[in-house]
Amino acid sequence: MWYIRVTVTKEKFLGLLRKVNVVFSNKFKSKRALVVNEKSLTEIVTLIGRYYPDKEVSIEATLKNGGNKKFVALDELFKYDNAGNYRIEELTIWFDSLSRGRLTFESTNDRFYHLIDGTTMTLKYEMEKKEDCISFEANLYEIIKKMRLPLYYTVLSRIHFFSIFVVVAIANGLFSAIYLSQNTTSMPIWVVGLGLAISFFISAGVYIIDKIRGALFPPIQFMLGDERQRLSKLEKVRGNIFWCIIVAFGVGLLLLLLPIN
Repeated sequence: MWYIRVTVTKEKFLGLLRKVNVVFSNKFKSKRALVVNEKSLTEIVTLIGRYYPDKEVSIEATLKNGGNKKFVALDELFKYDNAGNYRIEELTIWFDSLSRGRLTFESTNDRFYHLIDGTTMTLKYEMEKKEDCISFEANLYEIIKKMRLPLYYTVLSRIHFFSIFVVVAIANGLFSAIYLSQNTTSMPIWVVGLGLAISFFISAGVYIIDKIRGALFPPIQFMLGDERQRLSKLEKVRGNIFWCIIVAFGVGLLLLLLPIN
C-alpha cells in the first residue's frame, strides 16, 4: 500500500499562488533470510541511481561491537576487512536525505514473536509518480529473489527453541499447579527438588542449543571481506551436522527394524 503525502508551498507570482506537491511513499520489506554480497549491493545501488539520479548515496554499517562505520562508495565497503568484532551486522544505504529514504539489511528475528513478523530487509522511500513506485519495487524484488536463502534456512534462522520451551514450561507449570491443588496427596520434598533440578538442566541445554542454532543460521549473511571465509566454514559445519543427523536417524531406524531374539 502506498501512502500519499501532500505538501503546499506558497509562491508570489502575480499575487499569492499555491503550489501543491503530491508524493507517494511506501515501505517494502523482506522476511526471508538473505545473503548480501558485492554483486547484489552493486545491483541495488545501480537501481537506486536510476530512480534517484540527482541524489547522493551513502552507506552506513553497524558493527558487532556496537560501533558504526560510514562508507562513501561501494569500493570502500568492498575493501573493508569485515572480521571479528568489527564485522558488519547491519547495513543501511541512504539515498534521499530529504525524505530519509533508505534501504536497510538487518535482522529483527531476535524475539519469539518475530517468528512470524521478523524482517531482514526494509525499504523506505518517496516518489512523485506511482508508476515509478511500482517499477522500482518490481526491479528491487527481482534482485532480492536472487539473494534469498532456502526456505528451511529461513525457518531455522527464525525459530527460537528456548522461547518455545519457556512457553511450554509455563503452561505445564500452570496445569501442574491446578492438578496439585485438586489432589490432596502430599508430594515428597525430594521429588519436587528433583523436578526442579531436571527442569534447570533441560532449560540450560535448550538455551545452549538455541545459541548454537543462532550461530549456525544467521538471518543475514554479509559475504564481504574476511566474513566470506567464516561463512563458508559455517556452511561446511551445517552440512556435517545434517549428515550426522541423517546417519543417526538411519541407524536408529535400522535397529528398530531388526528382529529382537
